Amino acid sequence: TAAPRPAATADGFAVQLGAFFDGSAAAERAWHELAVRHPELAARTPLIAVAHAANGRVIHRLQLTGLDRASAAALCTALAAHHDPCVLVAPPPAPRPATL
Repeated sequence: TAAPRPAATADGFAVQLGAFFDGSAAAERAWHELAVRHPELAARTPLIAVAHAANGRVIHRLQLTGLDRASAAALCTALAAHHDPCVLVAPPPAPRPATL
């Protein structure tokens, strides 16, 4: 079972491997299928992030976090070569200091 975990690098890039409206079990199945097709992923621990769509539906996003930009881009390129979905996810912008 995938569990949330924070990004492990200063860059904090991630790759999104899918988004599912039909529950976290669908995201877990997708992860297992990807790990079979891409054995190099098997040692990684995915994050299944929960978000809410504008219509209120729950989305389960299958992601690998803790990557630098180059590693994330290389992973997406490798997956795309096999027609597997992959979207590079940039870290959120740093918060601006409060001004008085």
